[in-house]
Amino acid sequence: MKTIGAQASPFRGTIGTPLLYAAGAVALGMGLPRFEAAFLPDLTAPIGVGPAIAVLSAVASGMLPLTGLVFSLAFVMVQFSATAYSPRLVTWFAGSAMMSHSLGVFTATFLYALAALAWVDRGGTGKVPFVSVWFAIGLLLASVVAFVLLVERLTTLQIARVLADFWSSVSFGNP
Repeated sequence: MKTIGAQASPFRGTIGTPLLYAAGAVALGMGLPRFEAAFLPDLTAPIGVGPAIAVLSAVASGMLPLTGLVFSLAFVMVQFSATAYSPRLVTWFAGSAMMSHSLGVFTATFLYALAALAWVDRGGTGKVPFVSVWFAIGLLLASVVAFVLLVERLTTLQIARVLADFWSSVSFGNP
């Protein structure tokens, strides 16, 4: 007898998590500036339109190549390590939550910065939405944290770490 919901959803894990991050970033990128314009019209960033456009453009244009570079190097390292260890290592690492959350944070940062960019100097008002710009910077910092955690996860593939973990888990006849 089959139970409903026992099967894994195709939108969980590797694909679903980054898609949720992307959808949330687009929704926030479209909603947060509107909220600011409606409820916080006097709250503007103390920087001009030009620097705000430069910051958001740099965040958006930098995240896409960074994401490609980081994940191509990660997959090359995993593939190289898979030849040294076991094919199960590839599925363990590629299916890890750290990979999907990192991809999600990188994608969210890119998409949110693009969406927030549309609200800088909206209608020629000369206003820069304060919360929206700082949220993009916050996402950029979250991306840095995700990058550091991903690199830490990749270092677990080094042979010295694998052997150290193995020998620490072996009990030499001690109960």
